[in-house]
Amino acid sequence: MKKKNIKFPNIKMPLLKLPRLKKKDPAKKADKDTQKKKKTKKSEETSAKRKINFKRLLPVALILVAVIVAVATLLPRVLNGVDIGFGSDIADFDMLDTAVSKALLSDENAEVYNGGECPAEGHTIMGVAKTEDGKIKAYTLTMTGFYGFIDSNFVKTSGSGMIPAVFTFEDGKKQYKLLSMEFPMSGSGFEPSIKEMFPEEYLDRVMEQSEKDIENLRTQERKYAEAYLQKIDRKSEIGDYADFDILLLSESGIPLEITNFIAQSKDLSLYPYWIGTREYVEDGTRYTYSTDFDKDRNSIIMKKYSPDTPDVPAEHIEIDSVTREMKIF
Repeated sequence: MKKKNIKFPNIKMPLLKLPRLKKKDPAKKADKDTQKKKKTKKSEETSAKRKINFKRLLPVALILVAVIVAVATLLPRVLNGVDIGFGSDIADFDMLDTAVSKALLSDENAEVYNGGECPAEGHTIMGVAKTEDGKIKAYTLTMTGFYGFIDSNFVKTSGSGMIPAVFTFEDGKKQYKLLSMEFPMSGSGFEPSIKEMFPEEYLDRVMEQSEKDIENLRTQERKYAEAYLQKIDRKSEIGDYADFDILLLSESGIPLEITNFIAQSKDLSLYPYWIGTREYVEDGTRYTYSTDFDKDRNSIIMKKYSPDTPDVPAEHIEIDSVTREMKIF
C-alpha cells in the first residue's frame, strides 16, 4: 500500500497579547503601610480619649441626677392641675385630693349657700402635716360654686370667692375620713383666725389673695360646669353674674320697697329678681321661671313654665309695682 501525503491547510493563528504586569514599587507599598498604621493608631487614641472623657463625665452625671431628684422632692407636686405642696412622705396625694374635693362638695358645705343645679369646687393644697396623734392636716385655698341657668347662660348663682381652709383627716388606709373643715372668721376676725389656723410659711400666700391663685381655683371650678353641660348635652356660656348683662328689677324703675318685698318673700324665692328667666330642676323635671315688667300697667309679671306645656304657664302671678297688690291667676 502506498502512503498518501496529507497536506494541512495553511491557517494563520492570531497572536494573543497578554497584559504586561506592573512591578510593585516597594517604596509606595511601604508608604501605604505607614499611613494605615497611623490611621489605626489615631483611631485607637480617639477611642481611648472618649473612654477617658466618659469616665470623667460619669461622676458629674451622677451628681446632676442626685440634684434633680432632690429638687423634685422639695418642690411642690402638681396633681391634676392642683398644686399639692410639700410633704410627699406624709400623705397619699391622690387620696388627699379626692378627700378635699368630697368635703367641699358635701351637703354640710352646700348648706352654707343657696345651692344650685351643678355643684363645683376648686382647691389648692399648699402643704400637709401630720399631728402627734397621727391625724393629717391639709392647708388649702378653696372655692365653692353652684351653677344654674340664667337667661340660657350657665351662671355661678351662689358660692364663694377664694377662702383659705384647713382640713383634718383620719387615715383610713383606703381613704381619708374627714374629721373637720375649718374656715377663717369674717370681718375683723379674719386675720387673727388665719394666724391661728395656718403655719407661718403659708401666711403670706394666704393673705395675698393673688389673682393667679384665684384664677387657678376658678378654672378648676368651671371644669365641673363644663362636664355637667356635656352630660346633659347642652351648650351654654359659663360665667359669673358680672360676666353677663342682667337688668335688676331695682334698675327698671320699680321702687326699692317692692323689690325688697319680692327678694324676701319665700313664695317668690324661685323667681328671678331681674328681668329674665331662671331654671330649676324639681323632681327630675326642668321648670323655667320668668320675671317681666309692664310699665304701662305698673305690673310685675311672674310665670312658671313646664316643659310639657311651654306656652301655657303652670303658675302666673302679677304684683302691682305701686300698691304691692298681688294677684294669682
